[in-house]
Amino acid sequence: MTEYISTKSLSSAILFLSSSIASPTPRSPSFTDNYSKEIYKICSGETILFLRNNGGESLSTNSKFFHVEKEELIGRLMRSGYLSSKEVIDAMRAIPREIFVPGGSEAKAYHDTPLEIGAGQTISAPHMVAIMSEALRIRRDSRVLEVGTGTGYHAAVTAKIASEGHVYTVERIGKLAKKAMENFDKLGIKNVTVVVGDGSLGLE
Repeated sequence: MTEYISTKSLSSAILFLSSSIASPTPRSPSFTDNYSKEIYKICSGETILFLRNNGGESLSTNSKFFHVEKEELIGRLMRSGYLSSKEVIDAMRAIPREIFVPGGSEAKAYHDTPLEIGAGQTISAPHMVAIMSEALRIRRDSRVLEVGTGTGYHAAVTAKIASEGHVYTVERIGKLAKKAMENFDKLGIKNVTVVVGDGSLGLE
C-alpha cells in the first residue's frame, strides 16, 4: 500500500511505504513508531532522504534537505525581527542544528521549538538563540561565558561569531557536557571550553 501525506512545507512530501501496515485513512507517520518494515522517503526538491524506522533508528543526514529547512527558518526569524545582524545570521546558517538534537529528532531540527535532549533538559528554540545572540552584541574577539551548555548549539553559534575570541560554557550534567564536546569535535570548533560544574557559582 502507498500513501501520500502532506507535511508542513509545501515543497516537501512524505511517501510512506509499508508491506505490513494497512491504514484506512492517511496519517502522519511518527518517527518513533516501531514498525520493522516501514521506510520513509522525505523529498525536498530533487533531494531524497531515506529513513528506516526500525526500533528508533536515527534519521539519515541529508545536507540539501536540512539546507532548505534552515533557510526557511532563518527567513521566518528575519521577518519576525528576531534576526537582523549579518554576524548572527551567518553563524546560524553555518552551524547545523541537526547535529545537536538527539537521534530520531533530526527532522524537527529546524522547527522553531525547544527539543528534549535528555536528563530533563531541552535545546532552546532557534528564536531564543537568535534573541540572545543579537542582544549580546558579540564581537569577533569577545570572550563569552555561557551557563547551561546542553548539547552545545548556542555555544557553537556564539563561537562562530566570536571566531577570534573564546567561549567558556558550564554544564552541570556530565553526559550533556560530554555530548557537547563531541559535537564541537565533529564540527572542528576549537574556541570553546566546556566546564562540568554549577554555573550559578560562576567560573574562575
